[in-house]
Amino acid sequence: MGSSRAEAKRRHHRTRPDRAPTADAARPPAPATPLLHRAAVGLLLYLCVVAALGGGSSRLPPELLRAEAVDAVLDTHTMLHVGGPHRGGTTLLSDLLEAHPLVHGLGAPENGIGSRSAGVGGTKGPLNEGIFLQSVFPRFGLAMGPVEIAYRTVTGTLRQNGTGWGAYAYAPTAHLTEANETGLLTDVSRRQLMTEWGRKWACLNLSELNSTISSLGDEVAKPERQPRTVLLEKSPTNIMMWRFLEALWRLPSRSTRPGGRTARLDVKFLFISRHPLAVAAAQRSWADASHLSVHQLVEHWIYQQETLAADIHARTDASTLRVHFEQLADDPIGTLIRVFVWLGIEDETSAREAATTVLQKVPVKGGTNLKYHSQFCASLARDGCVAYNRMIDALEPSVLKTGYSLREWGSSCKVACAAQNRFDTK
Repeated sequence: MGSSRAEAKRRHHRTRPDRAPTADAARPPAPATPLLHRAAVGLLLYLCVVAALGGGSSRLPPELLRAEAVDAVLDTHTMLHVGGPHRGGTTLLSDLLEAHPLVHGLGAPENGIGSRSAGVGGTKGPLNEGIFLQSVFPRFGLAMGPVEIAYRTVTGTLRQNGTGWGAYAYAPTAHLTEANETGLLTDVSRRQLMTEWGRKWACLNLSELNSTISSLGDEVAKPERQPRTVLLEKSPTNIMMWRFLEALWRLPSRSTRPGGRTARLDVKFLFISRHPLAVAAAQRSWADASHLSVHQLVEHWIYQQETLAADIHARTDASTLRVHFEQLADDPIGTLIRVFVWLGIEDETSAREAATTVLQKVPVKGGTNLKYHSQFCASLARDGCVAYNRMIDALEPSVLKTGYSLREWGSSCKVACAAQNRFDTK
């Protein structure tokens, strides 16, 4: 498994995005746009992002949370981190969970539902992802500063932003664990991250919590709530760095010294996967990965899945759960029952009713991959099977280990390709 992931890295560097794209990624150049117009658009885009992320927000606490305040939050809440490939279903899954009254997501107003709350004070899409609402750990080339936005907009290279969605996992700092590869596992990082995320969880009042802890001391016992309120943080990149997050929350603090409170931690990690060809098609429809070929994007998907599998194997004591996007679309009630019971917010008896109520707020459509499958079949009819055959020969063995198949994806197209018969999916 390790050698397979290393090979994926080597293949990435041989076909990195700053070189000419492969034939199946080639596209006609976009019409030229005046420089002043591009610069204005870039500046406006940056200002909108800053505003959406809460720039200048009056809710920003004047100082970092005390270590005892962080422990008080962790004592009485379940920390839930959601991860998976970009465009792989993390947003839908998070929206469904946030529709439950005991689950609170970042950037959503009180009683709001994740990305669906944009019109009533919440943030939408990537703007409610934890990675963009913090300054503790790297953003893996997924976000640009104002200078880079302006430069790339003016020069017309905005589509080639560093590594981006289709290659970020190859970055040296992308895979973070309890080994403290970057030196970020510190008490200050723990306090800073809870401070930055905490001001985006509408159910928390950090200023009040900090002042209460300061006035009453660190021996204050917080009441245990059953079931606990869930603080949900969603970032696709959690698939690569969840072990770091778990280790960060479990760091000992002043309040865990002899005689002090011991934090009653409940940290969980929920991962969602989706067919790699659907993910690749969805990613290529966005600027951040449009310059990469389907082959490159599937390689990156495999690298993430293999890393996750190895990490879960290494940390069998961690509380992790994996679901499939296709399973969620085809059987949303069954999938939500499984997740609610695992989270501890419902039991086997009440989970079905809770799932039914959630789906009335956030409907789920079946056939989630039909659009991308139709696009894929159309590309085979238009471009032929050469690239597809090459991809199956190189990547199908690795994809089969994840429960998906490249061969089966194309076997239902009217175009017959030779490589479709080279691997047995059973």
